[in-house]
Amino acid sequence: MATNLDSGRCQRCSASLRLEDLYCANCGAPVPEPGPRASTAKGDPAGLRRGRAASPWSEPEPWRDEGSRADPTWWEEPPSQRTPKRYSQGGFLPTSTDQPITDTSRLWAAAAPLGIIAGAVFSAGLLSFIIPLIIWQVRKGSDDFASGYGRESFNAMLSLVVYTLVAVVIAIPLAVVTLGVGLIALVGAAGVVGIVFLVSLVIATIRALNSQPFRYPLMIRFFR
Repeated sequence: MATNLDSGRCQRCSASLRLEDLYCANCGAPVPEPGPRASTAKGDPAGLRRGRAASPWSEPEPWRDEGSRADPTWWEEPPSQRTPKRYSQGGFLPTSTDQPITDTSRLWAAAAPLGIIAGAVFSAGLLSFIIPLIIWQVRKGSDDFASGYGRESFNAMLSLVVYTLVAVVIAIPLAVVTLGVGLIALVGAAGVVGIVFLVSLVIATIRALNSQPFRYPLMIRFFR
């Protein structure tokens, strides 16, 4: 014979009970512990999931099956079974494929920011445009990681030229209006920008060798 407890109601006032109730919220009567007929949820034999023994009206939960186990995450897999690190579509490269990053890819990618530094030292900045452009075009289609670094480095150099032209346009009237005081401040700001750009090139080289993406600060993405 079914009782109020079997239907999830208080035996004194027939008010509805929740699974975790120890006392009736309506009349304050204690909810009796389930009898021997109570069947606990599968995978939760002690009823610990609810903080007490499972109620008679609780239904088994198939997802609690002890035999089921989620696929192991990457840190649980043995090193021999881990998939090679890949450069996915996220980050700064809108890639169309999911290619593994090889040592060759890392070297080509690191050559892009290093080429900017070498070009500034040995060719007054001319090779700073040519080297990233060559890396971008040569590795395009076959190496998304390296070609992306070449493209982003080329965008960074173009952005630097744009900012330099804007600074020159501002510097001429600023020097006339402020009798040269504003020009000194502008030159100091240009020096700070140059240092930040140089540090960015060093960081880009390190991150390329570590198979990590990098976005140059304040870069205008002329090419995507």
